[in-house]
Amino acid sequence: MGVEHQLTESEKKFVTKFYDDINKIRSNDDLTKFYADNLKDYERVCKLIEYRQNNVVTLARRLLDLFGDDVGKKTVIDIGAGTGSLGEELLSHGFKTIDGLDISKEMLDLCSTKNIYRNLFAVPLECTPTKDIKENSYDAAISAGCYVTGHIPLETLEELARMVKPGGYIVFSLNDPNFQLNYMEIQGRFMKEGKLQLISMELTKYKREVTLNFEYIYAYQIVFKVL
Repeated sequence: MGVEHQLTESEKKFVTKFYDDINKIRSNDDLTKFYADNLKDYERVCKLIEYRQNNVVTLARRLLDLFGDDVGKKTVIDIGAGTGSLGEELLSHGFKTIDGLDISKEMLDLCSTKNIYRNLFAVPLECTPTKDIKENSYDAAISAGCYVTGHIPLETLEELARMVKPGGYIVFSLNDPNFQLNYMEIQGRFMKEGKLQLISMELTKYKREVTLNFEYIYAYQIVFKVL
C-alpha cells in the first residue's frame, strides 16, 4: 500500500474555500456558472480529497462486476459526467459506448477533448423526460457524487429508470449523512411501485471530508435493477 498523503495547510485552505463557495449557491444556473469558472480548481480539489481513487474507481468496478465479460457490448450513460473521470474509469475497464450528461457545458467541452463519450448532453437531470434521450436507451446509468444535498434530487431515479432498459442497472453513490434527501422513503416508493429492485446498498470509502478536518468518510454505493 502507498503512503497516505497528508494535506498541507495551504491545500486544506484551498479545498475549504472551494466548498464554502459551493455552499453559497442556491440554483442550477449559479452552480453551472461556478463549475464553468472553476474547472481547474474542481479537478485539483477532487485529487486532494481523494475522491476519484475512492468513489469513482469503486463505482466503475461495481458496474464491471454486474456485467462481467460482456461490458464491451453495453451502453452506459454517466450522469453528472463532470470532467470525465468516471468515463475514463469505465473505458479502462472495457466499456466502449458511453454517453455523458452534465449541467455544465464547459465541463462537457473539456470531456469532448478526451475522446471518452459517444454523445454529450449539456442539460440538468430532472424528473421530466430528458430531451433527445429515448426510453430504454441504455443498459446502465451510473453517477458519482451527484446525489448530495443541493445537486440532483433523488426523485430523478424515475427518469433514469425511463432511460435504462428493463433488466438494466442504475449505479450511484449517495452522500446524505443528515437525511436531507429523504432517500429511504423515495427509494422505497419506487420499489413499492414496482419500478426498481434494490440489488445492494453498502457503505464504501468516499472522500476526505472538509468539515471533519479532512478525515475519510463513507457514503452509500447503491445498485438498482430496472423492472
